[in-house]
Amino acid sequence: LLLAMVVIVALPYLATRAMADETQQANGWLNRSSEIKALVYHVAYVMRDSEAASYQALAGDGDASILQRAEGARQQVPGLLAQLRELTHDNADQQARIGALQSVVTGRITLVEQALTRLHRGDVAGARQSLRDTSELFHMHELVGGIVRVEDGLLTRHTNDVTGRVARSQFGLARNPLAQLVLL
Repeated sequence: LLLAMVVIVALPYLATRAMADETQQANGWLNRSSEIKALVYHVAYVMRDSEAASYQALAGDGDASILQRAEGARQQVPGLLAQLRELTHDNADQQARIGALQSVVTGRITLVEQALTRLHRGDVAGARQSLRDTSELFHMHELVGGIVRVEDGLLTRHTNDVTGRVARSQFGLARNPLAQLVLL
């Protein structure tokens, strides 16, 4: 009777619990990968917005809000990169990519600041050259794409792993009614 009770109650519970844990783990990976990708895209957006605002100031439309946007990368990007480092602390390859992104972004921020300084001094040609140098010297697109591709690959691998474990759990659940019938 005890054996029948274990088969009828405990085994379905354990199998259902395992499937719920697998689903929760998969959701955690999905959320983490999505957050990493969103942060990487946000870093790129803030940088491009800062550069666009700098070009706008260079064109003569340099009111306070434009200058604030131009300086926004210096204020926002370090915090975003720190969040990325924290989220990827367990992945040395991603840490290296984020380090490379940080170097590139720091170079771009420095050149934007240099352009704004030159613009305030009246050196329009020097400011324009500094802004051109941001994209010519510090390529960000490939780094952003690389980080996102790696996250997509990790998510696919984790999802396939979870799918396999859930399938095995479902197979276990499917065997339970047969065992229950045998015991009855």
